[in-house]
Amino acid sequence: MAKSLRTENRPVRPFANLAELEEMFKSVRLVIDETEFSPGAAVIPSHEYPEANFKISLGFEISRLKSALEAADIPFVDTALVCIGKSKMLKVMHVQTLQPLRGAGSSKFIDLDVSDAPLVFKDSTGFKLSVAVVLVRNLPKKPLRPSLTGTWLGHAKFLVTPESREVSFSPTKLNNGVRAAENLPTQTLSYVKIKNSDFEIIEEEDFEKITTAYLDEDVLARVQANEKDPLCAHLITNLAHQTIFHLLLAISASLYQKHQKLDFQDLREGTAAFNLIAKVSSQLSVDPTMLLEELSENPSHVSASLESIFGMRKRILVGLRQGETV
Repeated sequence: MAKSLRTENRPVRPFANLAELEEMFKSVRLVIDETEFSPGAAVIPSHEYPEANFKISLGFEISRLKSALEAADIPFVDTALVCIGKSKMLKVMHVQTLQPLRGAGSSKFIDLDVSDAPLVFKDSTGFKLSVAVVLVRNLPKKPLRPSLTGTWLGHAKFLVTPESREVSFSPTKLNNGVRAAENLPTQTLSYVKIKNSDFEIIEEEDFEKITTAYLDEDVLARVQANEKDPLCAHLITNLAHQTIFHLLLAISASLYQKHQKLDFQDLREGTAAFNLIAKVSSQLSVDPTMLLEELSENPSHVSASLESIFGMRKRILVGLRQGETV
C-alpha cells in the first residue's frame, strides 16, 4: 500500500537571499496608543478600541532595508512599504499606506489614519493588519528572484481584537514555570485558571481580573503565525470553549454555595456572570435558571451544547477534509 502524503496549506517561496528581510520584519511592532505589540495577536480593552490610535514601528533603519534589498538583487526604487487592513467580519480590505522606499527618509514610524476606512478599522470584531515591503513594478525574470508586481519580500502580520466584556479571551503562554507553579504535568497543552474566592465570580463586572486561559507557548506561537490553518483555528476555539465552560461551572457552584439554590434572579444585573448566563441561555434557547441547574446536574450535556455555539463540528470537518490523504 502506498504511503499517505500529508498536504499542508503553506505558500511556496522559491526565492533566494530574502532571509535577512524576513528577519528584519520580526522587529516590526504595532503601537496602539502607548502599548507595543509584537507580530501576532493584539487584544485591547473594548472601551478603548473605538478611539484607539495606531501606528507602525519599523524597528529598523530604511538604510538597512535598502542594503538587504540590494543584496537580494532587488532595486530599491522598485519597492514600497504597504500596510493592508482587512476587517474580520465584513472581509473588507483597504491599502492603508503605500510609500515608495526612496522617499521614506529616516522615519521609523508609520501613522495609520483609521478614519480612512471605518468598515475595516471600526469593525466591532477586530481586523487583520499586514505590514510588508513589496515590488511595485515587474522585474526582468531571473532564477530565484521575485519579479511580479505585488510580491511581498518581507512582512509582519497582526490580528487586532477588542476584548469582550463577558470574557476577555487572550491566550497566555503556558511554559514550564507556569506548569511548576500550578503543579501541572510537563506535557499539559492548555489550562484555564479561575480565581473564585468568596463568590468573587458572581460579583465581577469583568472576568479578565480572575480568568487566565493558558496555551503551550510553542503551540501559541505557531497558532499566531498560522491563523488560517484549520487545526490552529480549532485549538483556539477549543480553548475558548473550555474557558466559557469552566466559567459557567464556577458561576453555578458559587451561586448555589451563596444561596443554597440555583435561580438566575439571584445574579445581579450588569455583572459578567449575569451577562454570560443570559447570553449562553439565549443562544441555546433554554431558560437561564434551567441552564444553571443543568450545569449542576449534567455538566457534560452543557459542554456538548456549547460546541454547537462555537461551531466546532464544522471547524473539525473542514480541518479533516484539508488534511485528507492524496
